[in-house]
Amino acid sequence: ASESPSSLSAQSRQLVAGITAEELRGMLVLRRAQLEQELEAHKNQLLEVEARLSYIEQEGTMPADDITVKTVPAMGVVAIAGTAPAFGPENIVPVVNRSRVQFDELAITELAKVTGPFMIFYEDHEGGDITVYLALPVAERPAEIPAPAQYLDLPEVEVVAAVRNGRAASIFPMVYHDLFQWVEAHGVEANGPGREIWVNEVDDVAEIEQQVFEVQLPFVR
Repeated sequence: ASESPSSLSAQSRQLVAGITAEELRGMLVLRRAQLEQELEAHKNQLLEVEARLSYIEQEGTMPADDITVKTVPAMGVVAIAGTAPAFGPENIVPVVNRSRVQFDELAITELAKVTGPFMIFYEDHEGGDITVYLALPVAERPAEIPAPAQYLDLPEVEVVAAVRNGRAASIFPMVYHDLFQWVEAHGVEANGPGREIWVNEVDDVAEIEQQVFEVQLPFVR
């Protein structure tokens, strides 16, 4: 007996080893996403190499002209901490992105009066991982702080600062080289971890070149 058209159609959708066209499509979509992630990672690595090369070529010839000195007042912040294996955009950015999603999930901006943009700062554990804090400055301690968010008091600090824009890989760590160079040239001493103020945050990765960070390095005279 001949097979029905519907039966033949079903068989035609079978490819190799019992994989259907729908299953193959799902596998290819997943592979495409993996390749896009790898491409983005390589793009960031290339940007970091180019930025380092540019820094080496300019080092000793022209000091950075966007460095300023100011006093940052004491403030309270609501922060979410994550762990990175080391410094560098490839390690820090995924941690920051996860914490950024958590801020939205916990609706932190509805629980506290926010007084400024997001900031990032660090706690370096000798010989171990790095704690990465993503934080929002707030007017006062919120009555409710859902875990894993926490409230922290940051002290007043005098900082040397620089404003840079673009992808993290094109900004870090070279901006810290400029700040430490300023510290050394002016005979002062770096004091504590840097603070990175997310002056302009972008939602669309296509606009990533428009993001802006003010990077602050605390120092004592």
